Amino acid sequence: MVAKTLAGKGDATESLNLFTRKLIDKINNLKFLAYIDKDGYPRIIPVIQSQAAGTTRLIFAASVYHVDLQAIPQNAPVAFFCMSFEMQTVLVRGVYQGISSIGGIECGSIDVNWVYSPMPPKSEQVYPKPKLEPVTIF
Repeated sequence: MVAKTLAGKGDATESLNLFTRKLIDKINNLKFLAYIDKDGYPRIIPVIQSQAAGTTRLIFAASVYHVDLQAIPQNAPVAFFCMSFEMQTVLVRGVYQGISSIGGIECGSIDVNWVYSPMPPKSEQVYPKPKLEPVTIF
């Protein structure tokens, strides 16, 4: 949480809306980071300590699962899943920026480029907003 205040706010693009940021910032929600390793197998790492750093970036302490986080190549595509105990969920994709020091705290970060809401009543892509097209095939 300390690193979050020092991480900056990002740019004017809002890939993470207010609801998504609040869901991710809640410290007791379940959060996981996934990537494909060099052997082609998916790897999933718990990152419960994740926080939204502005509207375009996620950060998390690298002190937990440090070895696993260091194994992720910098600029690798990653997926991030967050779920609350009220069954609110969000799926985020982005680019892993590696581990860096923010205010003396080692943190991993993800630059967000895609957000999906799998929740009812309508599961849909949230960011970037899909282009609206007329229905032509019934």
